[in-house]
Amino acid sequence: MARRKKPIWIVLGWIALALAIVGVFLPLVPQVPFAIIAAFFFSKGSPRLHHWILNNKNFGAAVRDWELDHVIRKRLKATSIAMMVASAAFVFWKYHGENSELAIGIPIVFAMASIFVATRRSRTRGLMT
Repeated sequence: MARRKKPIWIVLGWIALALAIVGVFLPLVPQVPFAIIAAFFFSKGSPRLHHWILNNKNFGAAVRDWELDHVIRKRLKATSIAMMVASAAFVFWKYHGENSELAIGIPIVFAMASIFVATRRSRTRGLMT
């Protein structure tokens, strides 16, 4: 049964990785959370792909930090929160008159995500980052 699920995990991993790659080019799309999700899916479906994402030059360090210690480095925290605040402000400004659900909903989701990111530890294995 587990053998039949491997292709599903791999497909989900590639979808998450595609979203992470989109995040490299579009600052409104977060890249690291999708890379972490992709690593999780790859760990279930393909040890080779999981190893590859852990050693990827763009995502590897952040994914390893999360997998090993559940930490987010300070610089990544600051960048992530700044982008979420900017994105929430843009969505609110753009849609506050015509789509109040979106104008309120997206900033609430980003606020919750920012709180999650802000409350994660920033140290890995005793080192300041």
